[in-house]
Amino acid sequence: MTPTIGTTVRYSSGSSVTDFRCVKLTIEKERYTPYFTLKGEWYPGTRSTPPISEITSVMVFLNGQISFYGYPTGTKTVMKNGRAHLSVSAVGYTSFLLKTNMQDGMLYDVNLTTLANTGPAFTGVGYEEKTPTVNYVNYYSGTSQWNAIVAYSLRATGIYPYIHSFNTVRVSPHDPRKTLELDGSVIISQSFETDYSKVLSGSFMRDVDGTEYAASAMNTKFANPRSITRLEIRPFDNEWIMDPQAGAEHRINYSMRKANAKSYSFLGYEQLEILDSFKTSAGDSGEIDRVKYEIIPGKGAVTTIWSYQDGYCPYSLKSAE
Repeated sequence: MTPTIGTTVRYSSGSSVTDFRCVKLTIEKERYTPYFTLKGEWYPGTRSTPPISEITSVMVFLNGQISFYGYPTGTKTVMKNGRAHLSVSAVGYTSFLLKTNMQDGMLYDVNLTTLANTGPAFTGVGYEEKTPTVNYVNYYSGTSQWNAIVAYSLRATGIYPYIHSFNTVRVSPHDPRKTLELDGSVIISQSFETDYSKVLSGSFMRDVDGTEYAASAMNTKFANPRSITRLEIRPFDNEWIMDPQAGAEHRINYSMRKANAKSYSFLGYEQLEILDSFKTSAGDSGEIDRVKYEIIPGKGAVTTIWSYQDGYCPYSLKSAE
């Protein structure tokens, strides 16, 4: 099934245009990337011609549901023979969390809402409500808003945070989570890939007095069987002042991100979220950690899903042993 595509493009003048005919569209979401990405091409519809002007935001609806809302990283509008052609690449507004730094200092009795309120309000960005409260968190030396959320989430819920819906930050799994059932007749390809380039075999952190190995974590379960030896010794990290050992373990787990990944591509469009799950008619199953939609109206759609096995995926997998 090819979804219906609605597009709203806003210009610096304050005007917006919705009368577009999509030529092709790619939207991607991923477990460790705190924003969605979009690439697409459009022709104008029958009622208007888009201006040759600065574009400030893009919103895309698939089957009437908002699937992307963000700002352009690259746009081009070409008018030729009286007809405009628009190409856009864009990222979701949650990407600003990576570019905004926290103020140095200690915060007490913190949940996700109070943490979000310490920084600026971002256009279109929402946060999971009623999250657990931790007694304190500490940030310093340019910690990004996103890394602050990561440290809070690991302490509060034990999972790596992710982007839900189109611009909502979550620190716990959404409910209900969908299970995609894949029949072999729609699967057009499957793969398995590995990436050991970042995997640490051991992480050591000095304490506040500079004592080496004050906190340590060894990746015996994953690195040792694969003959990976990559050790790091880090200075004391104020971000983990509440639990240096948890900081060392996080370094191990994060180093394994996407170390093993299986994927399936199938015909059609299926609305999916990170941390949904899948099962195939052949008996395979797993957590969905990356989704890519490739849509060409009039020709069809291909959805590709990836399932990771690493330090934080599936979400219930605890820290490295």
